[in-house]
Amino acid sequence: MSTPISGTRMFLGEYVRGLDPQCRISLPSEWRSGETEFVMIPTVGKAFLLLPVPMFQKMFEAVSEQAVADVSLQEAFAFLGSQSRFCRCDKQGRMALDRAKLEAADIKDELKLEGAITHIRISCPCRECALPDDNTIGRCFDAIRKVKESPAVALGGLFGAKSGGAEDAK
Repeated sequence: MSTPISGTRMFLGEYVRGLDPQCRISLPSEWRSGETEFVMIPTVGKAFLLLPVPMFQKMFEAVSEQAVADVSLQEAFAFLGSQSRFCRCDKQGRMALDRAKLEAADIKDELKLEGAITHIRISCPCRECALPDDNTIGRCFDAIRKVKESPAVALGGLFGAKSGGAEDAK
C-alpha cells in the first residue's frame, strides 16, 4: 500500500509479479497513487531499488557539490548514473524494466516487489527471507543512523560497489 503520511509517500507490502514479453510489470494499484516515475538503481544482494524521482533527486542534492572534489563520490555517481534506468508507469500501471539487468540478477519471468517504506525493492521471488535476527535488525537501525549522521559517507556505501580508485588503494 502507498499511503501518504505528512506528505511522505509510503510503500508497504510484498507482491510477486510476472514479466510480460516486453519486460513490463504491473505495479500494484495502491502504489500508483500520485507520482509514478521512478529511477531503478542496483543495490546489494542482486536486487534493485525503485526510487521515486523526487526522492532520487533529493538524495543526491545534498552531496552533488561535494562530488566535484571527491574522487570516490565521482566514482559512485558515475557507477550509479551508468547502471540506473528511468521508469514510468503507463496508463494501465505497467512499467518497463531493463531485461539484461534483471537477468544478470537471476530474475527471469517473475520478480518480487517489496515495499521498503520510502521506495520499492525488486528481487528474485525465489530468495526466501527468514525472520530477521537481532543482529540483522540492529544493522538496519545502524544504517539509518549513519545516514542521518553523514549522508555523503552513507551514499558511498549504499550501492555496495567497489570503486577501485585511489581511496581503495590506501
